[in-house]
Amino acid sequence: MTTELEREILKVLEANNFGLSVYAKPGADGISRAEIMDSLPTSIGPAGELAAEEVARTMDLSREEQEAEMRAQVPALKGAATGAAVATATTIPDIIGLGYGGVKALLAKEGEKGQAFLDGLSSISGKYGSELAGEMYAEYVGKLDVSDEEKAAMMTGYQAGEFGGIPGLAGAYQLVKKGAKAAPDFIESAGEAAKARMAGGTTLSSGVNPDPLIAAAGDAVKAMRGKGVGATDNPIAIDLPEMNPDELVGKKIFPIQADLTKAGGSFTGIDSSELDEAIPLQGGPDFPLLQTSSDGKVVWAVDAKAVTSKKLGKDADYAVVMAMSPQAHRTNATVIKSMTDNALAYARDGRIDPQGLSQIDDVIKKPAADPVLKRMPEFPGLASPDAAEWMRSASFDERKRIAQVLSSPMAQDLGAPNVQRILDETSEGAYTGMNLNDSILVIKIDKEAGAVELGKEPGTVPHHSYKFGLKGEPVGRLPMVNVQNLFPDWFDKQAPIWEQKQKAFEAGETPMPPNPRRAFQFQLPVETITSEKADKIKRLKVQSIKSPLQAKLATDMMDGNWSTSNDSLKAGGTNALEWIREARASKEGITLSIPKDEKTGARLADKEAAAQIQKDIKKGDLTLYKLGKDSRTFFGLHKNYNYDSVYKGWEPTPGGPEIGNDEVALVSVLSNDRAANGIGKATVLKAIEEGATVLDAFDVKSVKYPDGFLPTFYGMFDFVEAGRVKFDPQYYTTQELSDLEKVWSDRGWKKGDAYPDVVIMKYTGDENARPNATKRFVTEGGFGSGSDETGRAFRSSASDVQRAADQAPTESTISARPNTGRGANGDLRASGQRASTDRLAAVAQEILSLSDEQIQNLGLDMKTILRLRAQYSGGK
Repeated sequence: MTTELEREILKVLEANNFGLSVYAKPGADGISRAEIMDSLPTSIGPAGELAAEEVARTMDLSREEQEAEMRAQVPALKGAATGAAVATATTIPDIIGLGYGGVKALLAKEGEKGQAFLDGLSSISGKYGSELAGEMYAEYVGKLDVSDEEKAAMMTGYQAGEFGGIPGLAGAYQLVKKGAKAAPDFIESAGEAAKARMAGGTTLSSGVNPDPLIAAAGDAVKAMRGKGVGATDNPIAIDLPEMNPDELVGKKIFPIQADLTKAGGSFTGIDSSELDEAIPLQGGPDFPLLQTSSDGKVVWAVDAKAVTSKKLGKDADYAVVMAMSPQAHRTNATVIKSMTDNALAYARDGRIDPQGLSQIDDVIKKPAADPVLKRMPEFPGLASPDAAEWMRSASFDERKRIAQVLSSPMAQDLGAPNVQRILDETSEGAYTGMNLNDSILVIKIDKEAGAVELGKEPGTVPHHSYKFGLKGEPVGRLPMVNVQNLFPDWFDKQAPIWEQKQKAFEAGETPMPPNPRRAFQFQLPVETITSEKADKIKRLKVQSIKSPLQAKLATDMMDGNWSTSNDSLKAGGTNALEWIREARASKEGITLSIPKDEKTGARLADKEAAAQIQKDIKKGDLTLYKLGKDSRTFFGLHKNYNYDSVYKGWEPTPGGPEIGNDEVALVSVLSNDRAANGIGKATVLKAIEEGATVLDAFDVKSVKYPDGFLPTFYGMFDFVEAGRVKFDPQYYTTQELSDLEKVWSDRGWKKGDAYPDVVIMKYTGDENARPNATKRFVTEGGFGSGSDETGRAFRSSASDVQRAADQAPTESTISARPNTGRGANGDLRASGQRASTDRLAAVAQEILSLSDEQIQNLGLDMKTILRLRAQYSGGK
């Protein structure tokens, strides 16, 4: 079977043989193709072959020199069998040029490789059969005194095979996977150069002129790269609408669980240590919505055919994608690769000191009894130049073992990339607030198509984590329906069975209690949706609440459910170690004041850093607060705060409020609850209730927030600029400064802009309004302390303030490190009329008006909601 690139090669050879002209014609698919023009033949010898003089004149080497050089490498040319590495079945001498060009380029001096490749494209152009030419060339490369990787790169330009329907690219694809991208780079750049020479459809003279072939090969390599697993430009392509539950009436559904890996874009690394190669994020629940999934009509990915058979065998019309635990994707191959590659980037950038690297390497190399880990003692070390290549060839089990070591407290304390942060940045934040087995979306599986191997099935691409895919299409979103409300028949049927098992367990007759979750996951029950079930699903719909987690944390906020460092963990309190671990996991952790070694400035182990903070807690100067029991939202209040000691040389703002030497500072603010947008406001409200008088923040200005994001946020709560500190880079290492710049750039700061000042802000609201700050926020739809708003300079519109406030702030001032900001001072219009209900306030108000069914569906506590309704007098 002649494939596309072969056809292009044949066209060029035909033109060469018969003296015809060719030109490159761009196709609608973006690939240039050779077109033969009708013109008189030139310089044709007997039997239509090119005259030897013409060939010799247009090539660096004569025909005899070429034959001698190549034939000398092969003892027997006649009757050679077709080699496995040579898949084409046509006479294609110019593909030899591609390979030989790779040889010349790799042996050339730096700066001359590209030209050497172009020169080499036409250096061998004899008439050989593909089998013979392939064996000659392979033998030639095999005897060169170069590395195996260089030999692989030299073969890439020549080696034929099948990838995406385009021959000649199997070798190139394998090389890209291994990271040795030189030859594909040469081929692609050569194609662009050939296009430039052919710009405007310039006619080429006959003879050995491979430009159209080069252009086709360059486009083919580019197309391969665009389709390969390394491609990172793979956006969400389907804007899936929310479906009407009535569409499900009479339909059979079954559950299909998904870990919460993010789909779309790529993971490039945490902090400013970017990976050498970005890792595509392929999902997750949103996998069927990706551009590549849409193109390949693939709706789900699985790791084994046995799993696909179970799903294909279900007597159901639709599958409902349901949420797994936020930690479930920890063993996902994409996430494991993210951890290991990030560790290589950290080692490369010197983030882990040599002694720490040695300790981590020793554990990784430790021999294991499991035979799948027999290569671990051969691991070259995280900082080794050979580490990346070793990792590329590593099996899943080997990578998993390295990820386990990196996740250990030992490695984390030594400065390995923060595992929780990697988990956060590789998961879909909107779904991490779901309850286990909550519904996300509905898909239809094409049972007749069966399971396909991703990357081999036409139109599909490989997946880092899963080998097989199921064909089908996404149907619609069905958000936040509790599993018991989607499969009530199955739960009703199982209830008496579980009751009997529970009694048997309590009587000591069985070793384990019933596990409904496991039973559900194992059975994957099929349920028919009736009109009654559809009606209930419609009644469960909420408006402002975006996730069960957001509802739970907003309930904690209204209930004043905060744990503090005044109580032990056993008594329901929090401590410095909890805060340290969340601070290190924060995307903006560099802005947080995490204690370091006072003499060397070196990183302290988590417990050592926590011990430093604990000193202030024991003295009674610092109290840490944590929202609820399971949140990741914290703040601190530091008494007797004196800015003259904290920031030497700070300048008061003319006309601003005065700062005393015994203020109560709001410090250590962080919120890693990504599925609970706006919950960071709860920290400020509680801090006001507890007597906070000052805070500071970086004044990171941007086009969107010209007065700074955080100052705008805190200005909503009647904090006004009182002073300013010029940013001083001497307090930061070069690496820390790079990390700060990355955080600031995410806020809209641009390289070359002035570094942001530290802005000190003071609370100017009504002191009498402090005790009920949260309640007023909820019942009035936003913060209003009752202070006089007249004459204030409103530097941001109410809509800008609202958008800013819906993002969770992360700032800290535990130690004398700059963290502050400046901005708008309120969310009221100049007329004193509130612009709109704050979104977090709207969530709280909706919680107070939830029906019993909605409370159950979100997993909220009924008694707590009833009590809050009475307290706030705003519910049913």
